[in-house]
Amino acid sequence: MTLASKITILRILLLPVVLYLLLEQKFSLATSIYIFMILTDLLDGFIARFFRQKSPLGAFLDPLADKLLIISVLFTLLHLKKIPVTVFTLLISRDILIILGWFIIYLLLGTTQIHPRILGKITIVLETITIGAVIYGFSPGQLVWTIIISISWLSALDYIISHSKLFN
Repeated sequence: MTLASKITILRILLLPVVLYLLLEQKFSLATSIYIFMILTDLLDGFIARFFRQKSPLGAFLDPLADKLLIISVLFTLLHLKKIPVTVFTLLISRDILIILGWFIIYLLLGTTQIHPRILGKITIVLETITIGAVIYGFSPGQLVWTIIISISWLSALDYIISHSKLFN
């Protein structure tokens, strides 16, 4: 197992800690660990590329870790009434659609390779920053959520169009 994959697994293992801290309303500590998790996401990507440690396991675990983090933290923030139900529903629906698409591609084509798209990366960055701000105590306005949701759904459309070409 590569160092990059080990770092990704560390991110996954830290997730319950962040969720526990959120539920206990220890927002400063939750924010610190959340930021650490985001930095390790950047680090494992750098290590995988720079030291040529890309692996099938890493290609599977890294986006899984991202989805687990975003979905579970959004759910917890919804439970704590820190985000509106509509924001949660629209962001989670997009992620569920992407996961279902990945599953269909895997079943029909036998591959787990979903190629990252620029709009998908922008979506992850915007969601990650905004979620971190909410954990810290900021309350994004409706305009911010509308922009993030719009870009999120544009990225879903981009994934559908680009990955539907795999079936031709």
